[in-house]
Amino acid sequence: MKIVERVARVDQSKCVGCKNCERHCPTDAIKVTPGVMPGYVPPCGTACPAGTDVQGYIALAGAGRYEDAYRLIRQSNPFPSVCGRICNHPCQAACNRNDLDESVGIRDIKRFVADKAFENGMPVVEKKRKSNGKKIAVIGAGPSGLSCAYYLQLSGYSVEVFESESVAGGVLAYGIPEYRLPKAVLNRDIQAIEATGVQIHLNTTVGEDVSFDELYKKFHAVYVSTGTQLSRKANIPGEDMPGVYHGLDFLKAVNLGKPVEIGKKVAVIGGGNTAIDAARTARRLGAEVTIVYRRQRNDMPCEERELLEAFEEGVRVLDLAAPVEVVGEGKVQGLKCVRMVPGVKDEKLRRSTTKTEEEFVVEVDNIIVAVSQYSDFPFINKDEVVVSKAGRIVLDEKGMSSKPYVFAGGDVVRGAATAIQAIADGKKAAVNINNYLGSQSGITVGEEIVLPELEVGKTSVLSAAKMNNLPIAERVTNQKEVAIGLTEQQVKDECGRCLKCHGTAKVDPSLCLNCSLCWELCTHGAISMEPLDTPHVVTCDYDGSDRVEEIIEICNKAFLRPLDSTCQCTNTTAEEIVRAIMAGARTIKDLHRMTGTGGGCGGYYCSNTMYRLLEAAGYPQTDHETTDTSDYETYHYIKPLLFTLPEGVMDHDKRISHDIKEQKFVQWNLAEVEKGNEMYRKMMKERSEKK
Repeated sequence: MKIVERVARVDQSKCVGCKNCERHCPTDAIKVTPGVMPGYVPPCGTACPAGTDVQGYIALAGAGRYEDAYRLIRQSNPFPSVCGRICNHPCQAACNRNDLDESVGIRDIKRFVADKAFENGMPVVEKKRKSNGKKIAVIGAGPSGLSCAYYLQLSGYSVEVFESESVAGGVLAYGIPEYRLPKAVLNRDIQAIEATGVQIHLNTTVGEDVSFDELYKKFHAVYVSTGTQLSRKANIPGEDMPGVYHGLDFLKAVNLGKPVEIGKKVAVIGGGNTAIDAARTARRLGAEVTIVYRRQRNDMPCEERELLEAFEEGVRVLDLAAPVEVVGEGKVQGLKCVRMVPGVKDEKLRRSTTKTEEEFVVEVDNIIVAVSQYSDFPFINKDEVVVSKAGRIVLDEKGMSSKPYVFAGGDVVRGAATAIQAIADGKKAAVNINNYLGSQSGITVGEEIVLPELEVGKTSVLSAAKMNNLPIAERVTNQKEVAIGLTEQQVKDECGRCLKCHGTAKVDPSLCLNCSLCWELCTHGAISMEPLDTPHVVTCDYDGSDRVEEIIEICNKAFLRPLDSTCQCTNTTAEEIVRAIMAGARTIKDLHRMTGTGGGCGGYYCSNTMYRLLEAAGYPQTDHETTDTSDYETYHYIKPLLFTLPEGVMDHDKRISHDIKEQKFVQWNLAEVEKGNEMYRKMMKERSEKK
């Protein structure tokens, strides 16, 4: 019996449809319902800066429709091959599967479908809208500029991109090592953009080879996306000494094949992805590498997978060490540091650090400073556009700078950011330019792709797929891509791990037992337990007065007396469970609904007793073990009890054997059992007489 005084309520504005509540509800009172909120977008799609339909392309990949999955990704991101390798995947951080074990490998699935799409040459080029006669200039052939160019070209504009370097791709081309992003992979994404008609002018510096004013007069709009092409300094004495490199400059030189002299020992200052890239690149050039970081290692903002791979390759981290001076006479000989101690956590949950008096020198031959990057756009007079104190272009609500028809995005607006943020800015700029130039329709992103029907149900229990990498000994001697990729079977399995989040939860108050498991397990604060105006009782109505001896027999068969408690949370007796079985309960869930058991713990502690009673009544709940990866209901209930152990099972240990016999007598003393049976008979007789 359970007196229900509160029931669960769902704040649908906070619910993300993860189904964690649904999986643990003992009565199915709470269910995630499709279409509860119009325009529902799962957390993975919401977290992606570009708004990629993550769930959609995972469904397509799971169905083996790899090129369709690739085309769907390109509707929001024209760099699937690139982002499938180097994206910081905020979608995975938001994935509801994290509440269960690990997120779905969204980035790795993206990589696989992109590789598949290019397996037989250039994929389908999306149909373009008829030319509208308007021309757009894009300054900078990085991910933001090329994304903007791609969507505008599809939308009927004629787009020309001006790039000062000898290669397109921006920081993707010269700031990310070959072992993470092979140039052939980057080039195929760029070629797919060029296939739409986008023209890229390489070795063309705006302000030198062509003036900004010339572009401003010739084109209907200009998009500035020059990125963060300059490395920030650490501002410590000796930083200008020969042998000191700066992160982006170092990576750029290596990627473009320029000579770089590296000694036996190298220190890298910083903890971000550029620092890790520089460290692993120096390792491939034969150096012993130490990353010097002023906070604790766990606070490093780099991607965890990259850091683990760096450790595998022999890179070490010296944390809680702040560089204060480059030491050397005419060349680098060491890096003087001061020991730091951790303090309180900041708004990013990273611990602040405080200097101590302890100083020490790390002996090195070279130092790579990789603390951050910044932008510069000398081709625009600073009095022509409004620039923030941080040196970034300020935009209005239309995404336009203070100079009419000049738009900007990516790092020149937000500062050093990620590739996917730059791509998102590029697409957003395409929308803004299209609107500002008076288009009566939105931008074109590609033809509609019909998605597989959403099959909401059981989900794969498999663990997350692990990326297949080159052997460590092989990869540290060259620039070969480290990550080989997932196999097709791994991708199918990974797609099967998607929870297919599709709506928000709703509660049936008539079934809620106030166990509060949903409230306890909800990590989004979407569930509250609200008091009822009038509490109600959940109990079995059938009194069993005409079947007393049968009830006693079933209870005893399960090694219980009729009035023994089966549920400590609700004080439900064994005889009430048997009465519920006689009234039609055939499963644990039936018993929860009819008797209120599980109303405190969700059935975690009382289930085994109920399994025994169901079996004793002739309805055994067989072990459910399956290799079906879509089935989460795997369980084994415990059949052996202390007093059901075979005689002599512990005769090899006299002490334990004696204790078992003693406990058997205490727990299942036949005289006491009969007393309990008689007490129940008496209670039922008195109850009948009162009627």
